[in-house]
Amino acid sequence: MLLSTLVLLPFVATTLIPRELLFSDPKYSAVSLSPDGKSFAYIAPDENKVRNVFVKCTTCKHTRQVTFEREMDVLTYTWTGVEDVIIYGQDRHGDENTMLFKKNISEAEISKNPEKRTVISDTKGVKAIIIGNNQISSRIMIGLNNENPVYVVLIGAHLPLSKN
Repeated sequence: MLLSTLVLLPFVATTLIPRELLFSDPKYSAVSLSPDGKSFAYIAPDENKVRNVFVKCTTCKHTRQVTFEREMDVLTYTWTGVEDVIIYGQDRHGDENTMLFKKNISEAEISKNPEKRTVISDTKGVKAIIIGNNQISSRIMIGLNNENPVYVVLIGAHLPLSKN
């Protein structure tokens, strides 16, 4: 076996994978299909190189940006059981304490006010994460480390059926 390895080794062309390819941000990340199957969303850099959420129609080529963060990247998002509403998480200037926001991504709402979002949790020094979301009902489960940084407190939240 050692002999076959030594004989075949010169014939195997090995090239290193470029570091830029290994460690650079992907063009698209966190791709997911909407609960109704009509569109999918993903996180990608916008024209200012800030990572935001984009939605693309599954039956056409129409793509639109639905979050418009200017400074800090969107780290994660999830569809909800309320039509045209997503929840997304964003870091606060690198402190690893994630803030959560609710956003109506309907075309009508974005054309009125593209930057409008509803704060779910943005307490300084508290990390908020989405623990559970069945994408059928308007209830979600959020984890907060507001009492002790080591432990996460689970909180059930009800998203109002109004999309605002």
